[in-house]
Amino acid sequence: MQSYASKIIALTRRLGYFSFSNAILQVSNIVKGFFIPLVLTPDIFGVLNKLNLILYYGSYADLGISNGMGRYLPHYLHAQNDTEVRKVADTALSVIVFSSSLIACLIITSFLFISSTVKREMLIGGLVFPLVLITANIKKFFSLYLRSKDDFRNLSRLNLLDGISGLVLIIILIFPFKIYGIFLATLLSGLICSFFLLFRIGYKYHSALDPYTLKKLFAMGLPMLILGVLAMLGNTLDRLFIIKFFDNTQLGYYALGFTARAAISTIPQSIATFYAPKVFQYEKCEEEETESLDGKCCI
Repeated sequence: MQSYASKIIALTRRLGYFSFSNAILQVSNIVKGFFIPLVLTPDIFGVLNKLNLILYYGSYADLGISNGMGRYLPHYLHAQNDTEVRKVADTALSVIVFSSSLIACLIITSFLFISSTVKREMLIGGLVFPLVLITANIKKFFSLYLRSKDDFRNLSRLNLLDGISGLVLIIILIFPFKIYGIFLATLLSGLICSFFLLFRIGYKYHSALDPYTLKKLFAMGLPMLILGVLAMLGNTLDRLFIIKFFDNTQLGYYALGFTARAAISTIPQSIATFYAPKVFQYEKCEEEETESLDGKCCI
């Protein structure tokens, strides 16, 4: 048995690794946030921020299943219930891949349908960013999976790879290809992270979607999905109004103000990400079977 002091030291070390990697990721995002507007014109930077809304709202394409997974998986892992762990993880991954791919196809089809009415930069981005959305949601799944397993070493490596690869690729590609270089760099960075996760973690998909587990995850995740969408709407409503009543240049100038927010939230975000799964590990739950979409109700 580990002593209390050794557990605290190990916990602090893992938190330190993760906080450092998350800081690198956030610094990378901040540098990109200030660097990109220096190269792009305000009008084109506004186009980029329009396209980013695809990623913001597309992160909810899983219908709240990720929220349910983040609640149940730490508990089952702590209870060493491998059967339920596999059901939850495989069901969540099935929904995330299917729903993200479906949303991506719908977005691409929509942009092809209106191709004659939008700028070329907007059209190309509308074809590329849905693919980025798929890689982003897969990365989100594995981030939750690693958090739940308390594998913050690989999660820290993912943060470092994500931050460094994204920044380096943008610096290399933005000068010769401008906004198209950003599209390509974002997609390549997402693919690099996805391949890293597949080969480094060695996740094996064993089963298809489990109906009961799906109901359970959906019942837990739906309220958080609604709250998340409402919060996202509140956070982006200003930009939606600018898109509606002003032009891309005004949106580009306005978007510069959001780069500082990422720096301010780095430390509390790291701590919350680290400790959230531990809360659910020790939560007592009871099985309640009903005819409605009831999963496990926590008391």
